[in-house]
Amino acid sequence: MSDERCVRYDGEGVRGPRPETRVRVAPDAEEIGLAHMLADLVRQNLEAHPERVRALDRLRLRVGIRARDAEVELTLAFGGGVMEVRGGIGSDVDLEIDASADAILALPLIRTGPLGLPAFWEPPALDVLRRAMRGELRLRPRSLAAMPGMLPQLGALAELLSAAESGR
Repeated sequence: MSDERCVRYDGEGVRGPRPETRVRVAPDAEEIGLAHMLADLVRQNLEAHPERVRALDRLRLRVGIRARDAEVELTLAFGGGVMEVRGGIGSDVDLEIDASADAILALPLIRTGPLGLPAFWEPPALDVLRRAMRGELRLRPRSLAAMPGMLPQLGALAELLSAAESGR
């Protein structure tokens, strides 16, 4: 007996809704091209790497993304094993990413290494770090005090968004 909405993702028994039902674009983000690009990226990552469903299931985070040059703002809202891309940046975001569209699209090129953390020693990550040092990319947590507790969430986010093969 099989539920059409469920699929066995790997031999370790990862089960649940198919990627297309786990990733949604809210009606207020339908006209935002970047919203669809990020949603498609995550769907494709979940299809190609079913084990990353666990990262999505762990996420309880709201990430605001501002692409300055494209004059686009959106929020990635995670919870309950679902990612919803919403238009605009609400006051309740845990982290805000402020960058050029090009810098935002460079983030998925970063491979995750041990413990699901970004492989900062590799060229794509070094490029993003250089952009951050030049002020082209800014990460603003809701509060600095919340940052240490947010690190496991950021690792899961990096794993979910990375289009590169994992180093684990």
